[in-house]
Amino acid sequence: MLRPVKKEYGQHFLVDENILGVIGRLADLQADDVVLEIGPGEGVLTRYLAARVAHVHAVEIDASLAPHLEGIGDNVDLRFGDALHVDLRTNATKLVANLPYNVATPLLLESLDGLPEIELWCVMVQREVADRLLAQPRTKAYGAVSVLVQLVCERTGFHPVSRTVFRPPPNVDSALVAFRRIGLPADYARLKKVVAASFGHRRKTLPNSLELSGLAARAEAAAALEGIGLAPTTRAEALRPIDFVALAETLRLRALIPDASVRLTGSASFRGYPADDVDLVVVTDDVEAAAARVGLPELYREQWRDDWMAFRSDGRPQVDVVVTKPGTLGHAHHVRAWERLRDDPALLAEYRTVKGNSERKREFFERVVDTFWNE
Repeated sequence: MLRPVKKEYGQHFLVDENILGVIGRLADLQADDVVLEIGPGEGVLTRYLAARVAHVHAVEIDASLAPHLEGIGDNVDLRFGDALHVDLRTNATKLVANLPYNVATPLLLESLDGLPEIELWCVMVQREVADRLLAQPRTKAYGAVSVLVQLVCERTGFHPVSRTVFRPPPNVDSALVAFRRIGLPADYARLKKVVAASFGHRRKTLPNSLELSGLAARAEAAAALEGIGLAPTTRAEALRPIDFVALAETLRLRALIPDASVRLTGSASFRGYPADDVDLVVVTDDVEAAAARVGLPELYREQWRDDWMAFRSDGRPQVDVVVTKPGTLGHAHHVRAWERLRDDPALLAEYRTVKGNSERKREFFERVVDTFWNE
């Protein structure tokens, strides 16, 4: 007789072992792997993992499943408890699971920073959840979970899954999604608050949403948006994941240095151009006083002058902050040169060819500045 499932736990047990090979491939299972599994259910996936990796840490909320999980393997540690409320930190570097559908999103979001040792995820989720994880800006599925997952991870695999591999069959489609950690943005806790607040009132403009969430005054949020090249009428779904990093840091800098303006420059300032880092420029009449408030590690300290100073955060994407004064050569290099690139498609195209070579990039910007410095 089949054991009844408990709907409050979102239980849909794997019963078709053919899907296990797909999980093993997407999870890139190795003999020395240590794996965390959440929601082992009746142990179909757990047994598959235990036979192929060094160790499995399994967490199951339903203690009535204990008879199904007895003797599951000497290399399996089994704990009973709610994964949302127990300490999931172990020595596991992979999270491989058929996640309970009713808690999949919060579990994934919590694992991004709460389980920093996890390097690879391979999870079974509702197709709708999978679509949100991978959604692009300006789409209905794009939201806070899309932004945060894509900032921390890169997708490595995707596989649609039939409803027939589960008991009971769910009323929705499912998918396997695999992604690998690429880094964690600096001040991630604050960034999460900015992202959550931005999407907290989805139909509102972003300044209104941030104000309603109590994170920033509307005028301040509008000024920060303009600083990163976006109109105050912009909604959250229009921002790329990297734009939220720029927005969060701009809000922080404006609060610390209220008499300065903050501008987004660099590759991220070109909307159609791929960017892996964020370059922000603080423009102020008192460079030294403003630099003292930035609160980031110093960058290129030996090259500092009276008209510019630089700093860099430790996270990924990398965030560089330059403090400079209007009308100076430092301002010409860090602000006006980028304005010239924006106005001249030929210069922008040339920049793309030299971007990866620091020496050629330096010479390029010196030449750009020479085109207007003596005007």
